[in-house]
Amino acid sequence: MPRRINLLPRTERVRTTTNVAALSLIAGGVIVVFVLALSYYLLSGQRSSLRDDLSALQKHSADLQQQVQALEKYKQLATETKTMEDTVRGVYAGRTLLSQVLSDFSRAIPDNVWLVSMAVSAGDPQTAPTGTPATTGTLSSGIGSLSIQGDTYSFSDVALILVRLKLIPSLQGITLNTAGNPLGPVDASKHVVGFSLDTTVVNTQSKDTQLPISKVQVEGL
Repeated sequence: MPRRINLLPRTERVRTTTNVAALSLIAGGVIVVFVLALSYYLLSGQRSSLRDDLSALQKHSADLQQQVQALEKYKQLATETKTMEDTVRGVYAGRTLLSQVLSDFSRAIPDNVWLVSMAVSAGDPQTAPTGTPATTGTLSSGIGSLSIQGDTYSFSDVALILVRLKLIPSLQGITLNTAGNPLGPVDASKHVVGFSLDTTVVNTQSKDTQLPISKVQVEGL
């Protein structure tokens, strides 16, 4: 095979060299473009996923708001029910037990005393007057009264009546109005002293008195 010989002088020869800087710049540009394209692709996918998540959360939030609105009426119903229950308990605990008052009165009155007349009343539970927010609208017990007229044999017996009546918790502010002449038909051969007195009748039940189970209507029974 013939051998090729370059007859040009060395100074005239064109030497072929590799431009490393240009190649590095081109390679760097290609890498940057590739990284940007890959980042755009990944971010686009992530953005699409986040949009789907946002849509799902918005739908879930709308569903929850609808449920809350649907349950609001039950909350209002529960509030109204509690208000009615509190009212019923307040009325029950705020009533004056006249049967208990009369039972205590019958045990306290001495045997040597007979009544000519008796009038008794009990105050109804009532709403407390406007005042502090803690008491406004709450139920309070009413005040009743007891008035009696009777006869006995001496002023000492009248004093004994007053002492015994003061032992009854539901009777307060006992006032002796008169003590002297008999008030009813009496035996003229005996010394008889008539008297009349007034007192207020108050409720002695605790405010947290619970309704008996027989008074409570249980739903479904």
